[in-house]
Amino acid sequence: MMEKKKVRDLSLYHSTMALMRTLLARGVITPEEYGVIDTKMAEKYGLKSSVIFR
Repeated sequence: MMEKKKVRDLSLYHSTMALMRTLLARGVITPEEYGVIDTKMAEKYGLKSSVIFR
């Protein structure tokens, strides 16, 4: 059960960040904004900065 939630959260994090990378590449958001979003999404989905999957 817990493992399923972790996999789901990791998947949601990666999906969100893929969209953010597209917005960054198109110039819609700045690298600084991307960094803030990355940090907030990692916190939301329970990923630590040292996690290899980020």
